[in-house]
Amino acid sequence: MNRITRAACALAIGGLVATAGGVAHGQCDPNAGWRVYSPTGDISEILVDGEIAWVAADGGIIRIDLSQIASENPEQIKITDEDGLASPLVTCMTRDGLGNFWVGTRENGISIFDRFGQHLMDLSSFEELWSDRVIALDSRGDRVVAVSVDEFSSSGARIGGGYVILTVSPENGLTVEPASGNSVEVAQAVLIEDEGIWFGTSGLGLYYRDETVAPAAFTQVLTASGEGLLSDNVKSLVRAPVFGQSGEWLWIGTSAGIQVYDPGSGTLNVFPVLNGQNIIDLWRDGGTMYVLSELGSSRDLYTIDLNAAPAALVVPRSDCLAATDYVPRDVAVDSAGRVIVGTRQQGFSVRDGLTWICPPSLGPHSPGGADLAYSEDGVLYFCTGDQNRTNPITNGIGIFDGANWSSLTRGDGIAASNMVDVEVWRDGTVWFGSSVSAAQGGINRYHPDSGLLEAYNPEAANVAHRTLGRNVYSIRQDADENLWMVFGQSGGGLSVVDAQTEQITNYPINTIFSGTSELLRDVAFDSRGYLWICSNDQNLSPAQLYVIDTNGTIHDLGDDRIANYSMSTEVEDVGEPFAIAIDSNDRILIGGAEGLAYGEILGGNSLGASWSQIIPTSSQSGGRLPPPYRAIELDWDENWWLGTESQGLVRVTNDLTKWQWYDQLEGCPLPDQSVGGIFSEDDAKVIWVSAATGGLARIDLSAAASAADENRRDVQAFPNPWNPDQDGLLGFAALPIDVPLDLRIWTTAGELVFETLGSLGTRSWDGSNLRGIRAEAGVYLVTAVSADGENTVWEGKVAILR
Repeated sequence: MNRITRAACALAIGGLVATAGGVAHGQCDPNAGWRVYSPTGDISEILVDGEIAWVAADGGIIRIDLSQIASENPEQIKITDEDGLASPLVTCMTRDGLGNFWVGTRENGISIFDRFGQHLMDLSSFEELWSDRVIALDSRGDRVVAVSVDEFSSSGARIGGGYVILTVSPENGLTVEPASGNSVEVAQAVLIEDEGIWFGTSGLGLYYRDETVAPAAFTQVLTASGEGLLSDNVKSLVRAPVFGQSGEWLWIGTSAGIQVYDPGSGTLNVFPVLNGQNIIDLWRDGGTMYVLSELGSSRDLYTIDLNAAPAALVVPRSDCLAATDYVPRDVAVDSAGRVIVGTRQQGFSVRDGLTWICPPSLGPHSPGGADLAYSEDGVLYFCTGDQNRTNPITNGIGIFDGANWSSLTRGDGIAASNMVDVEVWRDGTVWFGSSVSAAQGGINRYHPDSGLLEAYNPEAANVAHRTLGRNVYSIRQDADENLWMVFGQSGGGLSVVDAQTEQITNYPINTIFSGTSELLRDVAFDSRGYLWICSNDQNLSPAQLYVIDTNGTIHDLGDDRIANYSMSTEVEDVGEPFAIAIDSNDRILIGGAEGLAYGEILGGNSLGASWSQIIPTSSQSGGRLPPPYRAIELDWDENWWLGTESQGLVRVTNDLTKWQWYDQLEGCPLPDQSVGGIFSEDDAKVIWVSAATGGLARIDLSAAASAADENRRDVQAFPNPWNPDQDGLLGFAALPIDVPLDLRIWTTAGELVFETLGSLGTRSWDGSNLRGIRAEAGVYLVTAVSADGENTVWEGKVAILR
């Protein structure tokens, strides 16, 4: 690798000169105001600078002044991609000899900040790094070693990799040392010393780069099969003395215990305490070694006195972190002796003297990934679960009151960590349900004022709280504010809580619809109060659409009228259905693994609908392949908001003609492309979005709504209804003749029938589609958009008779 000098790295006082921070987003909707809330609970590494701690998480970095930790609101800031961080998915950190902090990310290289959190520059594989997947950093003086992997497997395992050595100085800026780009397989720990560099790997033992010879020699030093290493999975490397021995030895933390190694003599000894345990992290603070270790489900922090016979003393766990699912990740000690422990999904805690303190969170404790709800008093509740149960890291319910973040987890007594759906009821109580199994989990009712949690499940101690199932997929309210719970399990169905009496009535689907699928997914209500319920495949029974008319008596199943339809043969085949929604005009949309089904519910007391499949055109999709559709939400204008599994978020107009994407491909700061939950805050004209790994987003569309209202006009087709065989051409009133317009005719299913672009003068249509074939009888939508940059929109309808 060639020697590279970065001109931008001329040094100012105390570090590198700052370059422009932030992430440049593309042509996202200019009227949309974005606010992204990245999670801060999943800690990957902690560094200290005196009494300042830098805490790295999946959602960015928290810089906190530990001298203020005992105060109610210690000084802390959050550094995210909006502040110049290349990616909020941080994997590792180090501090160079100039006091600058180097932050490695999972996919986007390295960002460098000064000690105050000011962004300086980014490094990537284009010039400096082995690859952008950075997993380990270490520094000594003016040298920094950056270790990367070639790729991550689908399970997250590291594949391949290499390292580079960089030098920073006031005179030369940043340079890459010649011939330092060497391969080192699956390295995960690195330690720079005066005469060489140690590398611990996740399966190949210990390597050493000997820099006392020219050229430097890179060799495998210790392995389990050769030299007696306890495990080839080396996780931590620290220099420290060994009681009774001279000099400082290399302490090696492995997945099977601690060993100490004297490179001069080649002596490798097993440290006699914590043997057989998975060593997560080692941190030396003077004469004390701090050890995070794991043995089965037991995970604790220990101290070892380096000036005494080997013994490990357990440090009492933090009492402000939930004991359930407690998984420590990293440990550090500041200059005043405060101990900081970072965990998986529970944030970090600071031990000041004998007291553990958990500072206020600056973001969600965990990524969202599932449903959201917003209360009338301005509190957001979000689920961290996964309906498919493929995400092993779930952590209950998150709460945000607009200023402060909190959570409800297993440690607080909720039914399960994998909470997937939430609803705020008429009385302000919050109901949330878990998707675990028919035997575990269930529903909780949370009273925000008192903190009371009530359990609802088939075996609830309170008989009045017994529901049909535990494996919840959705919770919805009808127009009368009755609360419906949908269960996806054998023997399942629905349970409804009466809004007036709170009496629970169960609807066993296998009894109502014998021999069909009981694995329900979602429910919606039409203007008559009828229930439309979609189910998953089960055994030989295909996915179903059930319709129930309760006759206004939710407690009397005997007078119900029912119908059921096969999704694949009688509705539209969307694969596994995930979500269903109905607008005020009884138009219904079902999203599934393979597409969208659109229906227009028949009038009167019919239990049927007319159906069509929605396949976006290439101009509507922008080249994306949207399915699976995971979430559907109607906003204040009855636009359909669709969340996809991997293609982001899209707003579709109610007539299904216009698709506006709000995703990373469009240049929007959507946290990630997998959207599991959407909530429309109608009064404020705000959309809340829950992404699988990146956290939450708030999209303020009040400006866009105002602009749309100002620019929207009506267009009248004449004659209407129109018979092309008798009436001649169709004309359009209220369209300016001197403004270029893009005029389009659509079916109600969103299929483009006719268009003329940039036209001037009087517009008309002869009734032929784009293929020259006359359009069939039915209702068609008319849209005209000004092509002069003002984006004025005319909308209307026409009925064709044949």
